[in-house]
Amino acid sequence: MAVFCGIVIVLGSWMASCSPKAIEKYSDAGREPKMSPDYSGTVIPPNIAPLNFRILEDGRAYFLTVRCDGGRPINIFSKTGRMRIPVRQWRALLEANQGRDVFFDVYVRDADRQWKRFLPVANRIAQEDIDRTLVFRFMKPAYNWWKDIGIYQRDLTNYDMSVVLHGRSFGGGCLNCHSFVGNDPDTMTIALRSATYGSHTLVAHTGAVEKIGAKWGYTGRLPYDMFRYPLIPEALLLTHEARQSDFTQWKLSDIFLELGHVNMAQKLASELVTTKGHLGVALEELGRIGIIKGHPDTARVYLNALKRDPIHHGRAEPLLRSLDSGFTPDQAAYIDGIRSCMRDEGAGVTGRESVDETLAALLEHNPRNKMAFEYLMACYLLTGRVDKIAENVERLHDLGYQKIPTLYEEAILIHFGSQGQQVDLTRFNISQETLARYEAFVRIANAMQTQNRQAVLNVLIRDFGASYFFYYTFGRVGLA
Repeated sequence: MAVFCGIVIVLGSWMASCSPKAIEKYSDAGREPKMSPDYSGTVIPPNIAPLNFRILEDGRAYFLTVRCDGGRPINIFSKTGRMRIPVRQWRALLEANQGRDVFFDVYVRDADRQWKRFLPVANRIAQEDIDRTLVFRFMKPAYNWWKDIGIYQRDLTNYDMSVVLHGRSFGGGCLNCHSFVGNDPDTMTIALRSATYGSHTLVAHTGAVEKIGAKWGYTGRLPYDMFRYPLIPEALLLTHEARQSDFTQWKLSDIFLELGHVNMAQKLASELVTTKGHLGVALEELGRIGIIKGHPDTARVYLNALKRDPIHHGRAEPLLRSLDSGFTPDQAAYIDGIRSCMRDEGAGVTGRESVDETLAALLEHNPRNKMAFEYLMACYLLTGRVDKIAENVERLHDLGYQKIPTLYEEAILIHFGSQGQQVDLTRFNISQETLARYEAFVRIANAMQTQNRQAVLNVLIRDFGASYFFYYTFGRVGLA
């Protein structure tokens, strides 16, 4: 044992002697080094994890000095050009130099054992810390591959990463959009779809997780939160593209299926299969449509074709098993839900209907189609038809609303206010909070006539940017 330890000590001493502590003799390259990632000219939060990188210059050895005006510099030697900066030294250097520049001095040794120094790479250390946690979706670089997909969280002050939810947790399903409501980490939504467990949205709020029997886009938050994010008014049903992409057509088929316009969903999915061959997501969609329409043999044709798809073949077997042995409660609820909203067999597959006509017809067929109602009301909000919001408020009770959603309240106030009329509060039970906000918005907006317009606008963006008051007045979302 003593001999073994002696060998280790001697070897460690030899390696240390080969790693210079500083480069004293060199020639100047006269330019900045090539590096990946290229961090040149960036602003670095003082609590960010070490910005490790690789030097993309030909050489036999590499040396890096990370330095600031104050604090102890960091010296790193590498045979490969991969620079791994020690966390503790990096953190101490940045914390001691907030608001100053940090420099990366790169040296490269060539085959003749001559060192070359490149121009320093300068970056600014910010005064403010960055938010510690980043949540992101990790997937293959192809939108229609979800065999290995998950939502992860990363600690930006180091390199710790953990799984929030992975597709393998529910039969290799797909995790779609995830979002924090109003950028508040206390409330998060994650949409998922699975051949085994159906399509749902998970809502995590203050540590508790609830499953909503709906996809993202129909979480019941449209009447409250739709103006918190950038919007394209004409894109409610993805109809704003001059030429629809395959991805858009697939998603549009999916939306129509959820709305109950099954024939239109079938038309769009069939076009994808016809023009793109065995596109897996479209084959699965057609299989599900066959099941919903009560055509199991047709569904099997598409699902057996899906089994030959190189990417999505694993999604066929659960549905085929369900056709043979019965559907799970979640699957049955999903099928029954869409069947209850289906229009008749000959309904609107020509595409000549406008968006609001399509949604109104779906709602006429099934007055309890809450998704069609919320999309129709969203269409009215986006196009400024506040009179239609007031006309349809009577539907809220039958659809299970306990009170008028905030954006509808705001639209009703605008409707009557623009006509110089008082709102009948016995018919429209608008909250006192919304009434007070409306009065405040009108008072501040009127000040734009006599005060600095930009200053007043900034106040409106700050206090009312996510409201319908702001969108109706300025024709856009009030993002700071």
